[in-house]
Amino acid sequence: MRVILAPCGCSQLPGTWAGAPAQASRPSTDVPSGTDGPRVLPASVRHSWIVTSTAPPAQPDDALGSEGTLDPHEVADGDDDLDDAYDDELDDDLTVADGAGRFVGWRHSHSFLFALMGLSAIACIIASAVLSVEAYHLALNPDAVLGCDINAAISCGTVAQSWQAQFFGFPNAFIGLATEPVVLTIAVAGFSGVRFPRWFMFAAQIGYTLGLIFAYWLFYQSYVYIGALCPWCLLITVFTTVTFFTMLHINVVEKNLFLGARAQAAADRLVRIGLDLVIPTVLIAGIIIAILLKYGTVIFSS
Repeated sequence: MRVILAPCGCSQLPGTWAGAPAQASRPSTDVPSGTDGPRVLPASVRHSWIVTSTAPPAQPDDALGSEGTLDPHEVADGDDDLDDAYDDELDDDLTVADGAGRFVGWRHSHSFLFALMGLSAIACIIASAVLSVEAYHLALNPDAVLGCDINAAISCGTVAQSWQAQFFGFPNAFIGLATEPVVLTIAVAGFSGVRFPRWFMFAAQIGYTLGLIFAYWLFYQSYVYIGALCPWCLLITVFTTVTFFTMLHINVVEKNLFLGARAQAAADRLVRIGLDLVIPTVLIAGIIIAILLKYGTVIFSS
């Protein structure tokens, strides 16, 4: 038992256990070894100090050995069991604090994700450059025959001369030339180990969400109203889908979306079960099936 001298009138010292029994207020008169008699404290000290017990609470019976003594091995095992249970609870809940470090496998690695995003951005840049050149040729000669004018169903010229192709008053391809290099820069920097601020990646996700919506709106317009498809536009739609879900994967892993604890845990679960792969696969497969159902006969008969 550890003994502390405390001023009279103090019911408990900091660091002592509540309910610890107070010992006799009379100071100890034990005879130290090598002395001739009891050691008596001065009167001023005897009347102004009491002895306070700081003995730890009694240990549970299962932590005591066969002779009633404390078994340190059993206590350590109990602590390990508590730690294991706590770790299991964290694994089950997929907590935000540990989520980023618990994504394992090549599919969740920064190298793979940023490399895939960079390749998708390069594909979009190439397609946007081709469409920009074709828009320039059509501006010079509206009757020009473009390289992708294959038949009635596959015709870049038909799509490029529609009002939807210049929704903002200039060729839509210019938007890709302006935005996709930014995506490529993010991908290269991320692949090199650069970590961007959360607000920056969150803003990039919002911007690319608008780009994805616009890409699918253009596909819908081509499919339903224009009556023709542009191969380069389809390429942009496909790789915009890949880039969007790759960026979303990165932002979920790095906790960049400013989600609450439960929403973040749900997003972690969806990424772990591969929903970020399932959704773009379904979307791209849906585009292919829709094209084949409506234009399959025309495409394969030419």
